[in-house]
Amino acid sequence: MRRFRVGISFGIASVLLLTSGLYVNEVWGCPFCSATGQTMMQAVEEADVAFIAELSDSKPITNATPGGPDGETKAHLLRVLKSNPAVEKKADIVLPRYLPAAEKDKVRFLVYAIVADGVVDPYRATPVDSDDLADYLAGAVDHRKKPPADRIAYFFKYLDNKDQIISNDAYSEFALAPYKEVKTASSAFNPDTIIKWLDNPKTEPYRIGLYGLLLGICGRASDRAVLQAILEDPKRRPISGVDGLLGGLCVLDPKNGPEYVIKVLVNPENDFNYRYSALRTVKFLASDMPEVSKDQLFAKMQSAIQIPDISDLVIDEYRRNQIWTATDVILPLFEDPKFGVQVIKRAITRYALKCPDPKAEIFVKKLREKDPQFVSDVEEILRFEEAQQIKAKEPPKP
Repeated sequence: MRRFRVGISFGIASVLLLTSGLYVNEVWGCPFCSATGQTMMQAVEEADVAFIAELSDSKPITNATPGGPDGETKAHLLRVLKSNPAVEKKADIVLPRYLPAAEKDKVRFLVYAIVADGVVDPYRATPVDSDDLADYLAGAVDHRKKPPADRIAYFFKYLDNKDQIISNDAYSEFALAPYKEVKTASSAFNPDTIIKWLDNPKTEPYRIGLYGLLLGICGRASDRAVLQAILEDPKRRPISGVDGLLGGLCVLDPKNGPEYVIKVLVNPENDFNYRYSALRTVKFLASDMPEVSKDQLFAKMQSAIQIPDISDLVIDEYRRNQIWTATDVILPLFEDPKFGVQVIKRAITRYALKCPDPKAEIFVKKLREKDPQFVSDVEEILRFEEAQQIKAKEPPKP
């Protein structure tokens, strides 16, 4: 069923989320990774001080002041991940917080804290159940400022770690890494290992996109068959991550891969999710693979404009890439009953508002005379979208 095709009234910002969902959630990082939360290293960098400590002798304060210290807990510092004068040259400190788990037993926690007037005040603590996590974090801190190839190579080693916390955090690091950075670490990736992950039925679906891309980056010519076998078998082809498999196919075979993607996109017999994944891959090809001719790519995908359930997204792709060669195909759809839903009409209008073709200017002039409020709403959507795109492309703070 086509996404978001519901007749409910929304505000302008919500309308944009519905009509341009392909881009509003764009992140500065892996083009085929699922959105993730904050990595442990981001949390470390955000804190004034971060450390792994053995916590014990926790005691509550009776009638504690709201917002103030609610107790105290002894902390024996085992490994400082981000230092601060408040903990330098110290083996033990007292935290102004009550932690029930450390009242009777000694427990290990990763602690994030602020420092005020020399007092280390924790605001977040995560249990550390093994030395592996401590070693992983120490190594992550050590690699944080190293060249991208070294940093990415480090996290690749932990993608299938038995500790799910470590494995998920390593994945999150990949999710934040731009494709160009991931590509520099290609020599550290093992294609046979990645193929095992792809073939493993226990692999989380959200990871398939990343693994498909990684195989494309480091794979051999023969590995094209591995990716195609998954894509062409409806029983094996996942619901999510298909765009990464297609992207990996293109990276591995930049001559024939894009042709494969276009065939998926323009075939209305393919289910919507499959075609939508192909369209997301087109975005990747247009932005991250300069060796692929953008003009040829869009010339071959023009027939997808006339598939109603994906038409608006395809039109938006032409507009965002400033491909104005499809004006004679796009503008007539505004009056075509098969394309009469509002999301398509808005996409056509957005295209016309940006298109330098005189035919588009005439189209907008006539539409503005007929329905000025509609055109004004679409212009507001464009302003909002452009502001979101600028924000989305800002790199994360170091």
